[in-house]
Amino acid sequence: MNLSPRQFYSGKLLKIIADTLNQTGLPANRLQLEITENLVMQNADEAFAQLERMKDMGIRISIDDFGIGYSSLGYFQKFCFDTVKIDKSFIREIESSQAAKAIVTAVVGLARQLSMSVVAEGVETQRQRELLAKLGASHLQGYLFSAPVKPSRLDRLFMKSFTD
Repeated sequence: MNLSPRQFYSGKLLKIIADTLNQTGLPANRLQLEITENLVMQNADEAFAQLERMKDMGIRISIDDFGIGYSSLGYFQKFCFDTVKIDKSFIREIESSQAAKAIVTAVVGLARQLSMSVVAEGVETQRQRELLAKLGASHLQGYLFSAPVKPSRLDRLFMKSFTD
């Protein structure tokens, strides 16, 4: 679930999450919240304090679009994210740019050393898929696998995947 800065800094988020988990019975470790590095930059101390409280509840935390904006490796020293999502701009160039490939390789290696999952966003070709698998990206997403799906079509999509 993506969090907007407005939601994150509302002062109500932790209570809303706790109430929702209690009402639905969803185990906290099944909830993964995604933040962007932009959100962290707005108020790093407050952001990391709130993320720690979420993590203490058992919630999984991902940093989305990593590598764009003002990425700081210091984020990984201050907070143990569960997942890092590599921005699609690096994936798009991974076949043709040595720099993009080096950056993806470094982020994947760093994430593995810190026991984080890695999601490569924007995978569109079989060659990208092969390169990312070879580099050790643990999860891939993009149009190679599926275009965005409307909620009304999810049941049909899941049923199809079980019958194929």
